[in-house]
Amino acid sequence: QEDLGEYLISEDVVGKCHNLYRCLFCQHVYIADQDFINQVINIYQDQPIDQVYLSEYTGRKKTFIKYINQLEKILGRKGHILDIGCYVGILLDAAHDIGWQVHGVDTSLKAAQIVSAKFGSNKIYQGKIEEALNNIPDNFYDSIVMFDVIEHLQDPESVIAKIYDKIKPDGLLLVSTPDISSHM
Repeated sequence: QEDLGEYLISEDVVGKCHNLYRCLFCQHVYIADQDFINQVINIYQDQPIDQVYLSEYTGRKKTFIKYINQLEKILGRKGHILDIGCYVGILLDAAHDIGWQVHGVDTSLKAAQIVSAKFGSNKIYQGKIEEALNNIPDNFYDSIVMFDVIEHLQDPESVIAKIYDKIKPDGLLLVSTPDISSHM
């Protein structure tokens, strides 16, 4: 296995991962080597905050406000939102500013500390997604969002099943993922 060293979210990491596999049923693309995935998670937990990502804070927040406003139109209300993979909490900041109750999950200790300082330690779970979902009450969230997270999951189907237990029956899950077939 290649030593990944320091990894930043904004870094071009093309070619820095193991073989990718595609599920023939759902077309999900993933890395099958669980040891490698655990290595990446452990590295990510202790990485410095990505200053390039932070420099884009204002633009990202404006984009997230647009997403949240659309989400609110669909739901017909504000409520509790969980951002899985929240990093430094830009989406949480946007949602909070327009009246949502916010919570986040991220594996990065330093990012979780930033979210905790801004919103309180009871608003962030630092650790693996699967562990966080085990500690969240069922039927609690009006919306759960996962931007650029699902492609990192070894077993996305089981995580999505857990997420559906956490969303209110009329709630909404919003997921985005990069398009591996895109040349962008």
